[in-house]
Order: sequence, then C-alpha cells, then structure tokens
Amino acid sequence: LLSIYVGESKEIYEVQYLLKNGYIADVALHLPNTDKVLIIDSKFPAENYSKLCEDLNERDIRLYHSKFKQDIKKHILDISNKYINDETEKSAIMFIPSEAIYFYLCSECSDMIDFAHRKHILLTSPTTLLGVVFTLINLTKDMNRSKNIKALEKDIIAMYEDALRLQQRIETLETSLERLAKPLKDVSTSTNKIVNKIIKIHDGYSENNE
Repeated sequence: LLSIYVGESKEIYEVQYLLKNGYIADVALHLPNTDKVLIIDSKFPAENYSKLCEDLNERDIRLYHSKFKQDIKKHILDISNKYINDETEKSAIMFIPSEAIYFYLCSECSDMIDFAHRKHILLTSPTTLLGVVFTLINLTKDMNRSKNIKALEKDIIAMYEDALRLQQRIETLETSLERLAKPLKDVSTSTNKIVNKIIKIHDGYSENNE
C-alpha cells in the first residue's frame, strides 16, 4: 500500500526498521521536525475470526469471540511493549490487513478499541491506514505546520478517532438493517401464505355453494 500510494521514499518511511532495542518493525514513518519514528506493525488475527464465520451454536460463538479478543489484546500489548520507547513516538499503529476483520473488531469489540487507545495504539485497516499516512505526508510537505510535533500528533489521533466513530456508527446502522431484513422477509412470507389461502378459498367459492 505504501509503495503504491507513496512510492519508495525513505524520507517518508522505511520497511524492516531496526530499533535500538533489537526489535524489527514492519514500517517506520518519519515525522517532520523530529528524529523519532512512528511504527506500523502488521497483525492478522484471522484464525479465531475465521471460526466465527462458520455456522456455530451460541456457545461456540461466545468461545471464539472471546479468543478473538484475546488475540487482539495480545497484539496490542506486543506492539505497545516493543514499539513505543524513547526512539519512537508515544503512539504506534497496528495495521489489520482485512477490512472484514477490522469491521468485526469495530462493531463487536468496542472494548478492544478503548483498550488500544489507552495503550496509545491506533488500529487501522487498509482504508484507514492510508488516511493516516496521507495526513503525515501532507505534514512532511509543509514543514511550517510541524513546528509543534506534539500538537500535530494530537490532531492526527483526534482525526483518526473522529473517523473511527463515524465508521462505527455507519457499521452499527448497517448491522441493524441486516438484522431487520430477516423479520421483514418472514412477515412477507407469512403474508403471502395467508393471501394465497384466501385466494384459493375465494376461487373455489360460488353463489351456488350458499
């Protein structure tokens, strides 16, 4: 994604970035007016999520939902412990390369979103990651806006949170509409059955039957 939309620019980012603590980050974003880097680490919590996509009973849904949240929490803690230090910004980005998993996380695991924020981790999907990256690119192009990096960092986080809240509200609405679709279909089916019975009775009825 970065190479497609940003190009191969080491002034903006570096891949497989070696930190002084020995950990290698997937990507380090270079921010304006600071030697500190903002780390992006990719996590793909697919195993237990894929189980949730199967036809499960309520007990198994709860089981794999809980395991999925444990996976997310572990990834958040790993990133927080490895990629936030004196060499980096006070926040890091966890990239989830699946819109479906990110959608489920936002719509069904809001407590994990809050947990990530408390650990200074921004959760992103392919779509939302590009928004964050393009924001940073624009800041790099205009150095005058980066005199106070702490204020800029707060603005980036605030924009991300606003976008996330909007996305969550849209997804909640979509989920509500999907849940409403089946009852509407059931009512329509029942109505058709009743109408068909009435038509059958009506067609078989004549005044001679009085």
